Amino acid sequence: GPARPKAVFGISPEAPVSLDDFYAGLHPEDYQATRSAFEMAADPNRRALYDVEYRTIGKEDGVLRWISAKGRGVFEKGRCVRVVGVAMDVTARKAAETQLQELNERLEQRVAEEVGQRAQAEDGLRQSQKMEAVGQLTGGIAHDFNNMLAVVIGSLDLLQRRLGDDDPRAGRLIAAAN
Repeated sequence: GPARPKAVFGISPEAPVSLDDFYAGLHPEDYQATRSAFEMAADPNRRALYDVEYRTIGKEDGVLRWISAKGRGVFEKGRCVRVVGVAMDVTARKAAETQLQELNERLEQRVAEEVGQRAQAEDGLRQSQKMEAVGQLTGGIAHDFNNMLAVVIGSLDLLQRRLGDDDPRAGRLIAAAN
């Protein structure tokens, strides 16, 4: 009977209900598309099937429900006398879909964060490898300078010994270089 469909729309079995009540209960965001779907189904020239999902706010209980509705108009002598179909409360499914979508979005966000952190770590590693390479290079250069300085100092020492006190000016220069 009519009790079940009325319950889907938050209306008690004995309450009268009109098409205006139905339209008045539609969620504002779903109103236009849902109304258009029903009007095309009731139009004798279109006779469209309607297959819509929309939110409705219960007339008596104020509860927001998601409804999946499928149906078609019944026509007599070229005019729509009624629209028949099935309206199912799919609120639980919609809630599960929304929850799944939120979980997927959070997962995508976490993956993006992890990828970002990994890229930062890789950049840091590359930077430290560069610094290490520069350090090894400069260490090698300093080492080479030390070798050359040892040769120069060794040569100065030899000069000092060879010249001895014969040329005091040369001795001072050698001492200054050392």
